[in-house]
Amino acid sequence: MKIKKPKRIMSLFLAALMCVTYWNADMVSNGLLAFIVVITLFEIGVTIYKTLRYGVSVKNGINSNT
Repeated sequence: MKIKKPKRIMSLFLAALMCVTYWNADMVSNGLLAFIVVITLFEIGVTIYKTLRYGVSVKNGINSNT
């Protein structure tokens, strides 16, 4: 069953209105914390990807590039 555009727009408007209704200082701090967690998880993912893709450049505590 497809949702017609006017109903979809109205449901998006109601969702935004509900979010604004519950907006307070706790949501700001929780939003900031969630943003920091997402950025941290992204950085961890990049580090894991680069480690798996390029390998570890340090062997036995000595930099292998030197």
